[in-house]
Amino acid sequence: MLLHIFSEAYDHFKYALEKVQAGRASWLLSPLYNQLCFTSAEMAEYKRAFKYYHIIEALHKEDNSRELDIFEYYNTSMNLFYFIGDFERADEFGKLVVEFNKGRDNMYSDSAITYQKLHLLRNAPPEQLKKIIFNLLELVEKIPHNTFNIKVITTALVVLSERGYYSLTSNLCKKLGELFTDKTPDALKARYFYFLGTKDSSKKSIYYLKQGLKLAKRGENRELIARILMVLGEYAFKAEKWYCAANYYLDSTELVKSLVEGVPKQYQLTYVNNNHYAKGFIGLERTYNWISEEQHILTYKEKGKQDQLSQEDLNRFLAKDYVSAFLEHQDFMEYIREQHMKKYSKEIRTAQDILPKVGPNTIKNINMLLHYLTGITLASRGIIITENQKEELAVLSTTDGNRELPQNRYMINLVHDTREAVILGAKEQKLEPKGLQSIMCIPINQNHGISKPSILGYIYLETDLLVNNFNEAGVEKCKEVMGFLATILEQHQLKLSASIDKLTGTLTRKYLDDALLEAIDDRGTFQYRHVRSR
Repeated sequence: MLLHIFSEAYDHFKYALEKVQAGRASWLLSPLYNQLCFTSAEMAEYKRAFKYYHIIEALHKEDNSRELDIFEYYNTSMNLFYFIGDFERADEFGKLVVEFNKGRDNMYSDSAITYQKLHLLRNAPPEQLKKIIFNLLELVEKIPHNTFNIKVITTALVVLSERGYYSLTSNLCKKLGELFTDKTPDALKARYFYFLGTKDSSKKSIYYLKQGLKLAKRGENRELIARILMVLGEYAFKAEKWYCAANYYLDSTELVKSLVEGVPKQYQLTYVNNNHYAKGFIGLERTYNWISEEQHILTYKEKGKQDQLSQEDLNRFLAKDYVSAFLEHQDFMEYIREQHMKKYSKEIRTAQDILPKVGPNTIKNINMLLHYLTGITLASRGIIITENQKEELAVLSTTDGNRELPQNRYMINLVHDTREAVILGAKEQKLEPKGLQSIMCIPINQNHGISKPSILGYIYLETDLLVNNFNEAGVEKCKEVMGFLATILEQHQLKLSASIDKLTGTLTRKYLDDALLEAIDDRGTFQYRHVRSR
């Protein structure tokens, strides 16, 4: 995972900085600050990146700056301003990088020239594009950095596609195919799928975008996730699927808002406009006005611009709470719920639909219940975790095939201790993996034949959707089937025991048959503790 690599690098540099600050090797401070700034920017942690950049700037202004420190300042500045979309400033520092390395043909100069060529590609007249593409491919051949080269080519592909020159991308695609390997990180593969999805609004393009979205989420690339969601919103709007468009735009713009918060105020407008995030805000307002039937002429229409905001526009979008407005819209919420149930639980829409679908295969029954719970809560991932008498955990069922235990063991430990459902939101705690909006964990209690309930396992649900049911109402919905799930889980565990000992099997089958009948008779009135949000 690309983000994981940069995250580990950041941690190593941070540790090294602490050691240097505690010692006397002050000459190492500048290189470490530059690396911390660069790795932070690569992860789109711009607030942190600029914190280090301001320190680098202060060191650069000192008269005793070494030659190497000066070069690193130029190089870091070029990268940072390129990342936030200030291409003009990035070009200025890029020229300084090239000048510094004059007469020395190296990767740093080539990288700076590559950024300059990409900037030219955004604005050059059509007759110059083939030459620029040829130059880019020449530079890629010289730079021995696979990750950087893939980023360059995919950026060039997207720029050409957005400008309507898809026909000029064949040589770039061919080179990209040579660079891809089995070890290519998901976040880089996602960039290629994003390019494929920008060609038009066909079903094939939408498929590519959704594949790219999966990979971008797996790679935790927030900027790319926001872009893909924005394009999906555009396509849905073109197809007059208003609620679908609103959902995509909402997720995209809220993600962009969180990114913008980390960018210094003076660069926020540049960041939004030059990275084409403005289209998401414009699309969201247009969709909201249609849904709420407001006859409002938008400022961007008056200006004749489709992808640029003024500072006033941006301030308005950043201040407006569209999430609450859409959550209060009944038809919109009903549409979102319906679409999510289609995805996760097409045949089971209510608790009453479950019993006719129950079969002899306990694992299938458990999977069916998990998908139903994932659907009704608007979760993006669901897991059933079992706990044995030694308090050892294991994943029994999952909606995405990933059988690793969740990273957030704190949630499970808390539920184990309290025997209560717990909900964590992104605002309450920094959730892992990044991009999650909320996590919900519910104990599966064993209630039959014992005075004090013990825990059989846990329902563990995650959502990266802004619109979700991770709340009291969602837990109440889960409670309707939790007792039935506990009985099915017991049935599964005792079935395993029965395969070991025939006598035990005879006894346990009688027990579980009685328990199952009891669960079915009382499935709407299970005793279950109320949720306590934390």
